[in-house]
Amino acid sequence: MQPTRFYCTLLIALISVANGLAQGINFGPTYEYETRKTFAEFINQTDANIYLLRCRNPYYEGNLYIEKYDNVLNLVSTETIKADKGRIIGVVPYKSCFWVFKILRSLREGLFLINASQYTYDGKKMSERNVTSFAMTHYAADGEIILTVSPDKNRLLFYTDFIDDTGIPKVKILVTDSLLNSKEIVTDALQTESLEYDVDQMETDNNGNFFMLSSELLDLRPEKKKDRVQHQLIYHLAGEENLHFEVLDSNQIISSHLLRVDERTKQINIGGYYAKYEVPWIEGSYHACFGLQPFETVYYTMKDFTDTFRRAVIGERMFVRGVDLRDYDLRDLVPAQNGFFMIGENAFTAEQANTNFVYGSMQTSYKTTHHFNDIIVEKTDSQGKPQWMQVLKKKQTSVNDLGIYSGYFFVAGKDSLQFIYNNLGKDADTIMQQTIYADGRVASSVFLVGKNEDISIVPSQCRVLPSGKWLLIFNRDDKFQLGLVE
Repeated sequence: MQPTRFYCTLLIALISVANGLAQGINFGPTYEYETRKTFAEFINQTDANIYLLRCRNPYYEGNLYIEKYDNVLNLVSTETIKADKGRIIGVVPYKSCFWVFKILRSLREGLFLINASQYTYDGKKMSERNVTSFAMTHYAADGEIILTVSPDKNRLLFYTDFIDDTGIPKVKILVTDSLLNSKEIVTDALQTESLEYDVDQMETDNNGNFFMLSSELLDLRPEKKKDRVQHQLIYHLAGEENLHFEVLDSNQIISSHLLRVDERTKQINIGGYYAKYEVPWIEGSYHACFGLQPFETVYYTMKDFTDTFRRAVIGERMFVRGVDLRDYDLRDLVPAQNGFFMIGENAFTAEQANTNFVYGSMQTSYKTTHHFNDIIVEKTDSQGKPQWMQVLKKKQTSVNDLGIYSGYFFVAGKDSLQFIYNNLGKDADTIMQQTIYADGRVASSVFLVGKNEDISIVPSQCRVLPSGKWLLIFNRDDKFQLGLVE
């Protein structure tokens, strides 16, 4: 085959793949983007409708708008939840309803009145019910709200971590019973030498039990340049006040970690990255598993990254210069046949302040550059031991946009992971796809190409619906558009 003919055939094949995927997307109409509706979040899907929450930004500033779309993605109606009665601090969807949490007012220093409202929709209108208010002390901006529903009761959980008046790190948990009566539980950090104590994640199972992943940074030998290690605490909250925990003594600095509850095996799986010293790069990964009956460690494995893998991630030239893996966060922990996929992403921000004099007045502008680069995928076996690691190359950079068009949307199949992301840069009209299989093979392709237009997905806002369809959110020439993939 002649070279020219070969490349033409290859080009036609790529275009055919892209068009085939594009034809598999059912696009809805385009709508003008509004500043008050920049952010979109999936709420619920029924047989006839899809519900989205729209608001100004991911921090729920301003009013909330609940939009109802039909099966062909036409906007049917919009309901408004006004923010004039308090600052919204969280929205938690669950099945056919969702909870909205607001801080109504400060009762006194360190004590806040928080309102929890449950909203439901019957296909015609949205109604508010089961409203409750409670006092929460030491509310912190990074507090998180968790809602769990067991077969016979609704239960809410709210937590925050704080430093008490004596300087001791503590965590406060507020848990409700089925009547939404609340009770506070306070626990100290394990060690008086704790420098930091953070609650990192909350999960729940189908039986109304809560599981909390936290960590505390210890200064064991302050007289020797502050050699530090980090404990991880896995809390199990059964019932309404039976709180106990297990400790993973890694003797390392944990850079990021995640917890997942596996209802099939009745186990808790935890994965993460660690560093050996106080340096900005990661040294390896670990995986732990806990049984629930009784609550105890099943296995715990740790393994340093190999030089071969480091070279593959950062390149031979940078490896020789001594540059190492850094700024990688664990994004997800996905069950696979006989093990797990651990997914990490290289993501960081750089901030710059510029000061200028305009007509004799000093003005300062700020520039935040968001970087979302390579993805690393590690496959473990059923005992948490690494089987293989792969790096999926991508490079995404944007300025002052919260990085909303960066990152990726992924779909977990039976024996594969599909990653879909924007090809930011000169090919801004191209959306890429990479598939990685259970044996480590990687396949790359073009997912969608705009026709004389700029088109991007908003990865963090895309979802796999309960029906199994993919709900994709697009920015098409600065207009809002939904798409469904069967």
